Amino acid sequence: QMHGMVLVSGKGTPLTPFIGWQDERLLEESSHAGLSWLGLIKKKLGGVSTKNTGITLRSGLMGATLFWLKENGVLIKHKDAKALFLGDYVVQRLTKGKLLVDPTNACGSGLFDVKYNRWDKNILKALGVHESFLPDIVPTGTIVGYYKKIPVYVSVGDLQAAVAGSFLGEGQLSINI
Repeated sequence: QMHGMVLVSGKGTPLTPFIGWQDERLLEESSHAGLSWLGLIKKKLGGVSTKNTGITLRSGLMGATLFWLKENGVLIKHKDAKALFLGDYVVQRLTKGKLLVDPTNACGSGLFDVKYNRWDKNILKALGVHESFLPDIVPTGTIVGYYKKIPVYVSVGDLQAAVAGSFLGEGQLSINI
């Protein structure tokens, strides 16, 4: 469920149900010149480089969903909202800790600049989504908080965790199809 998200208040209270990677609301027609929501995103990103994200915005990704939530008035209604990936939401609920994201999850949003390890300000500006709706990016291994005195770390991307757990050696390759 790496690409899905939950919109939460600044205190971590859910404002939306989980919106999964298979969500297709962006394929529906928007109120703009007969374009789908995804078509509208592509139009808005026309002159913006997205190569540093390593991913194309599509329906079901956090970046595209946030655009839809903004265009449909949800973000305006909840100015302190943050978008969290499912793992980050679970970690925050367990620990009552900060609203944080690991780069391996952030890269699945379509908004993360992998070259500079930050949210892509040009994409956010083109989509009209303010960075304040995104969690702070922290290094892998950051402790978010504690559950019954047990440290709980920021969640990591599912594929990245699987590859790390495979103990690949130097010169070996993992292919995920």
